[in-house]
Amino acid sequence: MKNKYYDAEMIYRMQDIPFTMGTDRLRRLIAEVFTKIPTDVVDQIVDDCLYLMVEPEGGAVFYPNRVLKNKHICIFPHTLFDASEQSKVFTILHETAHCYLKHKSPLEFVNPTDRDSYWDQYSKQEKEADDLVDKWSEEWEASQKE
Repeated sequence: MKNKYYDAEMIYRMQDIPFTMGTDRLRRLIAEVFTKIPTDVVDQIVDDCLYLMVEPEGGAVFYPNRVLKNKHICIFPHTLFDASEQSKVFTILHETAHCYLKHKSPLEFVNPTDRDSYWDQYSKQEKEADDLVDKWSEEWEASQKE
């Protein structure tokens, strides 16, 4: 029977699929947070999503489209490392939920000049992402009691 959750080292060592770019510290943090979501979700996410962070002392970075390979992109500020552990986990899971749910970017919303429609679409997606984070968290907490 396949384990429902990976351990952090297994996720970190998924070198054949580049799912983080910019800093090893981000890759380690993502790997640790991904231990809280089911393996089937992790497998899809590492195929579909790319997590980026540029080091504060680093310069501009260019990634050609052949590297991006039609992936969703989550970009985190370096200040993520200064956040509380709970905030780090929530932020990463929340952005991962957007990727998993294949949400649109706010730039893709129909008629961005219609502020009510824009905020309705944005709010709906934010709630869906929050609800999925809650679901993953509840499932993971329950698994820790088994």
